Amino acid sequence: MQKVNEFEWRNGMYLIPLHCHEGIINYIMKGDPIGGFLTAIVENDLMGAYSRADDINRNALGNYCTFLYNYAPANCHGSFDKRERWQASGGVTGRPCPRCEKPMGSGRICNCSSAKFR
Repeated sequence: MQKVNEFEWRNGMYLIPLHCHEGIINYIMKGDPIGGFLTAIVENDLMGAYSRADDINRNALGNYCTFLYNYAPANCHGSFDKRERWQASGGVTGRPCPRCEKPMGSGRICNCSSAKFR
């Protein structure tokens, strides 16, 4: 998995309309579910994104492309499969360990875990 510097991708947030900041941040950091418009954006579905966009986001489609290409982790966008893997893995911070509940981070391995939790 790509090593992600949180501050690098946050530098590009000026490109994203304010009302979508929370959704895109939570998606990148934790792999949280996102709405239809952002799903289409990260899956590289231009027609789906355009049809689901409000007026502000419709005018910002190019900004989303710039943000994803230049700032976002490469493995969090580009296809349906990449989005599903990103969400399943828990984003940058990762899912909590099923044994101790501590975040496992991008390495997905907790020191307390046996092989069955990896």
